[in-house]
Amino acid sequence: MLKLLKIIFAKLKEAELLSKEELIFRYKFERNMQKLFAKKHKNIKHT
Repeated sequence: MLKLLKIIFAKLKEAELLSKEELIFRYKFERNMQKLFAKKHKNIKHT
């Protein structure tokens, strides 16, 4: 029973790490997209 619990907790920790990396990736991706849109809007304003 204890071994099973340890395995479950280990998998939960792995899932947490993956979700944190995913969140960081998505956050960076969204920021990059916002920067691109900002540049496009600036270019439109200048023309």
